[in-house]
Amino acid sequence: MKNTSKNTTRYVLLGVVVVLIVAAIIYLQSLRPQQAPAGNLDNNISILSNNPSGSPDLGNTANENYPKAPELAGIAGWINTKPLTLQSLHGKVVLIDFWAYSCVNCLRTLPYLNSWNAKYKDSGLVIIGIHTPEFNFEKDYNNVLMATKKYNITYPVAQDNDYMTWTAFQNQYWPREYLIDKNGYIRYDHIGEGNYDETEAHIQQLLSELGNNMTSQGLVNITDQTPTTYNTQELYVGYNFAHPRGQNVGNPEGLIIYKTINYTMPKNSADSAVDLSSIKQDTIYVEGPWTSDPDNLATATNDASSIYLSFIAENANIVASSNISTQVEVLIDGKDIDSDVAGSDVIVSGGKSFMKVDEPRLYDIYRGPYGRHVLQLVIMQQGFSFNSFTFG
Repeated sequence: MKNTSKNTTRYVLLGVVVVLIVAAIIYLQSLRPQQAPAGNLDNNISILSNNPSGSPDLGNTANENYPKAPELAGIAGWINTKPLTLQSLHGKVVLIDFWAYSCVNCLRTLPYLNSWNAKYKDSGLVIIGIHTPEFNFEKDYNNVLMATKKYNITYPVAQDNDYMTWTAFQNQYWPREYLIDKNGYIRYDHIGEGNYDETEAHIQQLLSELGNNMTSQGLVNITDQTPTTYNTQELYVGYNFAHPRGQNVGNPEGLIIYKTINYTMPKNSADSAVDLSSIKQDTIYVEGPWTSDPDNLATATNDASSIYLSFIAENANIVASSNISTQVEVLIDGKDIDSDVAGSDVIVSGGKSFMKVDEPRLYDIYRGPYGRHVLQLVIMQQGFSFNSFTFG
């Protein structure tokens, strides 16, 4: 009887420990920032419309209808401007845009932000891009500066490397826009892509409160790139990004942090080629020697290494970098990609297709008809690494 009692106690204690571990994982995952889902998030986007009182606990809420915007905090660097404060911008309309330069959802909002800046800056609008990094390489000032030049950003950009401004605004998403009125109150906010007409209408409303006549102003006319179909979700391979999201590589070896693994792929018995039909959909596979770390997977030798992914979308992108300029062969459904469906970063020449990875950023791989395809990337260089895939 004593042994039975002891065993029962052990099982109870083990059960309690398991429950606590699961609860901790769920809680920590809820705290992780994330790229907002693409598309219209009308039903849960606004701290104003979702709160019955219209006054969530966000800074000083002296105004009974709207929250006071918190001050910018912990900014590591500025681009296109001298250091700014929201206090110094009282009397103007301020649009805060939380973004990261490898976030495809963020990049698709930039044409609107650039257009609004050109259209309304002389009427009192100040746009501040709060660059809060998702990956370590996005903390580098020169990388962010490169991105602002690449995407023609001329409005002020602040580096929020330690998430202090992000935290002050109680934000959890890339991208997210907050509109602040002349008195420093948040009058509107939006998570994710889409609803550009609504956002611009709110800009005009707040500018009219400065005494501007906005009645003759139309809306910016840009083709909306927000996806409207089901796409493969964003996929990560950095251990600290993949595991909290329940993601992993499809190889049986899995991701083991700080360990180099020679990954294998299932082969056809007839010709020893990789059996593409056997891989799971919407799951990343790798072949060859790779090393895992918190941010990415990196090639471990100069031997051939490959990435495989069955995805469904019109557009596929990879966030990647390399220690030196690296040529990566790009294949779709087992063949070199055709020029009519090659992404903007893919070069098609002499029947071969490849991209040159020479800086840490998002690379555009595939742009074609919506459908499911198997992507293969072949790398022959040590030091290439990738963080995630995104789709549109």
